[in-house]
Amino acid sequence: MKTIVPSHVQVVTQPLPDSTLGVDTHKDTHTYAVLTNAGVKLGVKTFSTTQVGHAAAVSWARTLGNITAAGVECSANYGAGLTRYLQSQSIPVVEVNVVDKQARARAGKTDEYDAVSAARLVLSGRCASPAKELTGLFFDLAVLINARDSAVKAQTQTMNVLKAVLVKSPDEYRQSVVTKSGTSLALVKKLASTRPNLGQEYFIIRTTLKSLAARWLALRDEAMSYEATMLSLMTPVAKELLDYEGIGVVGAGIILSHVGADLSRFSNRDDFCKLAGVSPRPVSSGMTDRYRLDRGGDRQLNKAMYHAAMTRARKPESASAAYIEKRVTQGKTKRDAVRCLKKYIARDIYTILLSVYKNL
Repeated sequence: MKTIVPSHVQVVTQPLPDSTLGVDTHKDTHTYAVLTNAGVKLGVKTFSTTQVGHAAAVSWARTLGNITAAGVECSANYGAGLTRYLQSQSIPVVEVNVVDKQARARAGKTDEYDAVSAARLVLSGRCASPAKELTGLFFDLAVLINARDSAVKAQTQTMNVLKAVLVKSPDEYRQSVVTKSGTSLALVKKLASTRPNLGQEYFIIRTTLKSLAARWLALRDEAMSYEATMLSLMTPVAKELLDYEGIGVVGAGIILSHVGADLSRFSNRDDFCKLAGVSPRPVSSGMTDRYRLDRGGDRQLNKAMYHAAMTRARKPESASAAYIEKRVTQGKTKRDAVRCLKKYIARDIYTILLSVYKNL
C-alpha cells in the first residue's frame, strides 16, 4: 500500500556527514574510499583515471558525505591529474606518503585497503602536508628536470660503457688514444672526430668508440638545452634564487618544481625545512639529549641543499667554510656541521621564495 504524506507534514532530511576521501592511485584506475570524520566507512568504489572518471568519482563521493579533505597517494605522479581536478573543485588535497607496514602485514594489501588507509592517515594527522600544485611554470620545470635527469643518467651510462671498451682494448691502441693529461671531454671529442676505415686495424673498436662518443656529446647537448630552457623560464621571476650561491639553474628548477605553485602550504620556514629533510629529529632519553638526521622529506630537495652547502664550503675563505670549521671545533663531526649548514641554507631559500612568489 502506498503511503501518502500529508502536505502539512514537514519531511526532515539528515545532513550529509563531514567526510574524508582516500584514494589509491594507479595508471588506469583509482580506488576511492569515503570515511566520516569519525572513521566510519561509507563506501568504496573504483573509477577510471580520465577527466570523466574524476568527475564521476567526486559526484559519487559527495552523495555519501560532505568532503572536507582528500588523501591521495602519489599526488605528483599517478595521482597528478586527480589532484589538479580535486583542487579545482575546492577540495583540499593531502599527500599520503606514509605506509603503516605493520598494519599492512597483518591485514594484507588490496586497493580498497590502501584507499581506506589513505583516508585514515589523513584523519589521524599522520599525513597533513598539502599536495603541491604543479601548474604553469612549475609543471614545465618538473617536466624539464625529469628530461634533463634522464639525459644525464644516459650520459653517465654511455661514458661507463666507453671507458669499459677502452679498458678491454689492446694496449697499443688504448695508449694511442688515452693520455694522462687528457680530460674526459677531450677524450670524447677526440674519439668522435676519428674516421675509421673498413679493413683498418681495430676497426670494430674504433667505430664503436666513435658511436659512443657521438652519443655522449649528443646527450650533453640535450641536457644543456634543457638547462637553457629552464634558465629562460626562471630568469624573469626567480633571478634572486638563481643568484643565490650554490644553487644555480638545476638547483633552482628542483626547488621551484618540488615546492609547487602554492607557497602558502608552508606556514613558516620550519615547515619548509621539514619538507627539505634538514630538520634534525629529537632522540633524547633520560639524561641523553641529542638529535639525529632526518631521513624523511623530499630527497631531491634535500640533495639541492646539499649541493649548495658543499659548493659554498669548498671555498676556503667563505663564511660557510668558516662556519663548518667553527662547528667542528665545538665537537661536531664534519657531516653534522654540513647538516647544520644545510638547514641555514634552507631558511635563506625560504626567505628568498617569499619574495619570488610575490612576482608570480
